[in-house]
Amino acid sequence: MITANGVALAFSAGFFFMLANLVMKYSHDLPLVISIGTVALLALVGIFIEIQALKSAEFGTTVVIIIAAEILFSSLAAYWLLSESYGARQIVGLLLVVVGIGILTTGPSPAGASDSQASPLPAIGRGL
Repeated sequence: MITANGVALAFSAGFFFMLANLVMKYSHDLPLVISIGTVALLALVGIFIEIQALKSAEFGTTVVIIIAAEILFSSLAAYWLLSESYGARQIVGLLLVVVGIGILTTGPSPAGASDSQASPLPAIGRGL
C-alpha cells in the first residue's frame, strides 16, 4: 500500500511534469535555449521526486497516481489559466480519475504483498 507521503510525492511529480508540458506549449516567444532549459529543469525535478516516491511505494500504483495527478493538474491549469471549458463527459471522467486514486490508495495490497516480499521479475521457467 502507498503511504500518504508516497501519494504526496506522486502528486508533486505529476505537478512538475504538468508544468513542463505547460512551458512546452506556451514558450514559443522565448529563446529556444531558455525553453529547453526550463522544460528540462522542471522535468528533472519531477523525475527526482518520482524516484523518491518509488523508493517507498509500489511501482504500478505510484506510476498510475503520477499520471492521474498530471491529468488533474493539466485540466485545472487549462480551465483556470487558459480558459478552456469542460462538458459533462469530461467532468465525469475527471471525477472517475479522482475515485480511482482513492481506490488505489486505500485498503490492503493484493495478497498482503509488500515491495520487500515481491520479486521484481518472475523466475526463469515459472511463467508470468
